[in-house]
Amino acid sequence: MGQVAGEKPGQRGAVYEGKMPLPYSDPPLKDRPKRPCSKCGRKFQPTAKRRMLCEHCYRAAD
Repeated sequence: MGQVAGEKPGQRGAVYEGKMPLPYSDPPLKDRPKRPCSKCGRKFQPTAKRRMLCEHCYRAAD
């Protein structure tokens, strides 16, 4: 196995040691006020995944 550019010999890649988030979680963005959905106009709390669409419109878009 060859050396990757920028790696020192014997250096390993970084390993994430924190608690991994659940793949289905969509935590709300902190300190963000509710905003209108850009599609239907319904007020919703923006989340990490959904910043422009409410949950209903986001799921319908899939």
